Amino acid sequence: MTSRVRIHSNWLSELGEEFPQSAPQIDALAAHMFAKQEKLAALIRFCAARPELRMMWMYAEYSAALDAVALESSESERTTGTQPSGQQRSGRAGHTHNAILDVAETLIQRGEPWNRDKLANLANISPATLYNHFASTSHIIVEAYERLLAA
Repeated sequence: MTSRVRIHSNWLSELGEEFPQSAPQIDALAAHMFAKQEKLAALIRFCAARPELRMMWMYAEYSAALDAVALESSESERTTGTQPSGQQRSGRAGHTHNAILDVAETLIQRGEPWNRDKLANLANISPATLYNHFASTSHIIVEAYERLLAA
């Protein structure tokens, strides 16, 4: 695996030299690729220890969500000049946020398809409350997987 990372790193460096006007974007993409690779490797290790999980499905879902969140952050930074910050929640808001993630983790582990309305229903909250806690479904997926992998 290391050799492939090195090949990509060399290729991206050469590409940045060839197109210096795009070097900042290439650097940002490379950083995203390497961070994503580490997160997906952790997911593969997690699933390998649990053969009942749908590894390929989870890999595809988490990979797509990581890309979507990175794209949203990139667009936000491009239009506003700042990165969106993660909100720390406490009290009732923190409880609701955790309840949403608990339900999402359960559905992920079961391999059940879900959407925001189903998640809100199972978490016993309104869809509006769900929207107040998460900017997009991709954000829910990323946070749920990160919590799942950290446990």
